[in-house]
Amino acid sequence: MLSCVDCLLCDQFTTSNGARLGATDIVILISDGYSDVLEGETFDATAAEDLKAAGVTIYTVAVTDASNLMELNSINSDPDPEYLFTIGDDYMSTADELLDRLCDQ
Repeated sequence: MLSCVDCLLCDQFTTSNGARLGATDIVILISDGYSDVLEGETFDATAAEDLKAAGVTIYTVAVTDASNLMELNSINSDPDPEYLFTIGDDYMSTADELLDRLCDQ
């Protein structure tokens, strides 16, 4: 069974599916930062590391102020403050900031 990351690496970021050579590959993960891991297991950031090693830039968007920022920071590209956004009461401001950052890529 393919994971979501396998699907991104093998299917989505390919020229046969529209990826352009020389263009930046970007993933935007919107999450509360709490993995759905099985009891007794811990979060493993290996999949995110595989994406980053393949040259993919990862932005994370925390959906609440109570999100698990440690986990989101282990997923997003470095340096963490530039690739982590938190949606608060002023969600339009967050969206505008993210769009500005993406357009600068």
